[in-house]
Amino acid sequence: RSAISWFEQHKLSNIKTKKSSLDWNEKLEFLGDNILSFILTKHLWEKHQNLDEGQLSKARAQLVKAETLTCIAKSLDLNKTLITSPELLSSQEVKNEALLENSLEAFIAALYLDGGLHQCTKIVLKLWNKFFKDVEQIERFDSKTYFQELCQEKFLITPNLSIGIKNGTDGNLKA
Repeated sequence: RSAISWFEQHKLSNIKTKKSSLDWNEKLEFLGDNILSFILTKHLWEKHQNLDEGQLSKARAQLVKAETLTCIAKSLDLNKTLITSPELLSSQEVKNEALLENSLEAFIAALYLDGGLHQCTKIVLKLWNKFFKDVEQIERFDSKTYFQELCQEKFLITPNLSIGIKNGTDGNLKA
């Protein structure tokens, strides 16, 4: 069974039982959002073990930001295949990017429900493959080194950085 057939079958069964189509889509979006987050988090955890928690969070945020979801949704032509109200249509394309993002999340949920976590993971990682290079940039970015190099370039000096006064725990420093 394909995710599309699963999607259509459940949409039709919800129409027959008079369940709200909107509720059903929102539940799929919720599930897809969390599955996507899990898959990408696990991938980052396994492939970028040198990143700390903050860097991993930044990397995941980069991978699930609105622009990324919209780009992937458009690469799947979701903007051309959605059934929407006439107000949202313009030249046969959905212009509302939030709708595309939500539809992609619902689609990921359908992939999971249809093929299981393993199949869904393979597809998600393939779809997100070109966006993983952004993670490598986060991995290479070191703000202290960047600041020192910028000062050297602009002012011909290299600052000597140190923490003046340390109050609190390492996670809650106050100078």
